[in-house]
Amino acid sequence: MLGVTLGNYSGVSSILVNPAMIANTKYYLDINLVSVDGFLRNNFAYIPASDASIYSLLGNGDLPTYGPDNDKNFTYYPNKELKSATLSAKVLGPSAMVQLGKHAFGLSTSAQVFSSGNRIPYEMPLFGYYGMDESSLQNINYIDYDIDASAAAWMNAGLSYAYVAYERFDQKITVGATIKYVWSYAGIYMESSNANYIVLNDSTINIKNLNGSAGYALPVDYADSDQIVDEPLFKGRGFGFDLGVVYVKKKTVDSERWNRLCSQEFDDYVYRIGVSILDLGSMNYKNNAELHDYENVAVYWQNYDTTSFTNIDQLTSDLSNLFYGDPNASYAGNKIIIGLPTAVSVQADYNIYKNFYAAGYWIHPIRFNSHTLRRPSQIAIVPRYESKYFEVNLPISVYEYKYPRVGLSARFWFFTIGTERLGTWLGISNLDGLDIYASIKFGFGKGDCRIRFKSACNDDNSLNKKKKRNNFNKNIVF
Repeated sequence: MLGVTLGNYSGVSSILVNPAMIANTKYYLDINLVSVDGFLRNNFAYIPASDASIYSLLGNGDLPTYGPDNDKNFTYYPNKELKSATLSAKVLGPSAMVQLGKHAFGLSTSAQVFSSGNRIPYEMPLFGYYGMDESSLQNINYIDYDIDASAAAWMNAGLSYAYVAYERFDQKITVGATIKYVWSYAGIYMESSNANYIVLNDSTINIKNLNGSAGYALPVDYADSDQIVDEPLFKGRGFGFDLGVVYVKKKTVDSERWNRLCSQEFDDYVYRIGVSILDLGSMNYKNNAELHDYENVAVYWQNYDTTSFTNIDQLTSDLSNLFYGDPNASYAGNKIIIGLPTAVSVQADYNIYKNFYAAGYWIHPIRFNSHTLRRPSQIAIVPRYESKYFEVNLPISVYEYKYPRVGLSARFWFFTIGTERLGTWLGISNLDGLDIYASIKFGFGKGDCRIRFKSACNDDNSLNKKKKRNNFNKNIVF
């Protein structure tokens, strides 16, 4: 959500990239009503731009067909690269921030669904596309490593604090932190450190060696998958932390502090640089959770095409019996842990001229294990024009250091809408993903004291302070 989080009017939304930013915005008070973000990207399946667009799909709902039997609604990229996919749907609910001089405080609520699949071998989705009877994929010894996929749905409430730790002449350093309490509705992961196998034909597979595990905590009865388990509603809980620091090279020298909310002054800058660590933490599932391990197992599996399952318990017991000869041997406990999508981020912003800025943004995932949700990497340059009632951003980014994208966002006072994949909406890019976000929020600007606050913010007093500051600046030579 680069059009919402990086600008000087980002307010409470800036905690999504760096909690120290809430002490460096043009708002002394900002209230977010709702912000939504939807994202999907994969590098296997797609619909060519020449065959369909988002608008045509929304208009008539007709999907093109592909495949040998003309029964698939997508085609695929014909290469042997490792495959990956990420889906994220996030809602930033009622949230607010307020700055009081050197201190800034924030309260945020959010809900998110996130899933990611990483290092998926090229042949696995091809088997899903063509079926196990595809002769070109048979009788090949596949040796794959470090495969993982995970998904979780959670909500959290966070408290943020930022402090101007250093300010001298035209330099300022702000530090900030957010602590979030997390409630998770469901979570699941599957991982394999190695898989060595041969698909001999459409009914026989030789699994030479497999090391892997699967953990899940879902709102279903594992003995009857149609039965919902909603007690307790949240299957997991945990904590998340964001840490950040921002360095600001100011345009003016001002050592005098303002003692009223509305009369606080925004420190305009030549440039600023921020560094942050986001979503450091995990979700611990102890309700309706199961963990199954498969260590150095092997099997010559005949007639696997006739195998069917009606519930999760049957699936796990049959697999355990297949690999170990015991329906309960794979069971490894009733607790699982899924890590939040931790990442390190760097933000830079340069004031080109008056209301014109150029921002730089970089984010890279940090994973402590294979059942940590993986946030995609991204590097972007974001030129923008901003004013109180209007802002436009043109993010030019590279997703996963490989896929270039151009986006566009616009803010009209309190409403922002944007995308980081403009080509998808214009119908000039393949439909292998989607990105869109929107925000409704209200902010109260620094130095903007309304008449109703006149007793608290005396205009003459403010004017005198500004004169003193300007006279002080004139006497300083750099």
